[in-house]
Amino acid sequence: MNEEPVPLEVIQEEEIQEPLQEKPRSKLRLWLAGCGGLVLLCVTLFVGTLVIAGPKFVQKYIPEKISLSKILPPLLVQVNTIGDPNAPVHIIEYGDYQCPYCLEFWNESEALLIEEYVNTGKVYFEYRSFGAYLGPESGLAAEGSYCAGD
Repeated sequence: MNEEPVPLEVIQEEEIQEPLQEKPRSKLRLWLAGCGGLVLLCVTLFVGTLVIAGPKFVQKYIPEKISLSKILPPLLVQVNTIGDPNAPVHIIEYGDYQCPYCLEFWNESEALLIEEYVNTGKVYFEYRSFGAYLGPESGLAAEGSYCAGD
């Protein structure tokens, strides 16, 4: 059993080449690429739907006619409040200028609330903006409305 010794250089080359011959992670890359493509497709569909259907959705909530309640004396109307500050009930509405439900409240309920409760001295009504809750335009609209009241 006379085997020739294996030179040290050959052993070192074999040890170095073994880790380099690992299987590539092509399945993981394909899976990640597929998930990324699916996310991109979903985002594209969502944005496209907003662009196409968005104006019709917003038009649904824009009032055709604006009904004004009875005008109150200037002492009872301030920047974002209306009514008697000493009224037994103080209602605070938190809203956003881009919120369709806030628009619906303003269009359908606020005038009745003012006529039946604020004008009779039962309620002191105050509006507070969320600021830029639904987007930066909301914050700008809130700032503009507060400035208009000054």
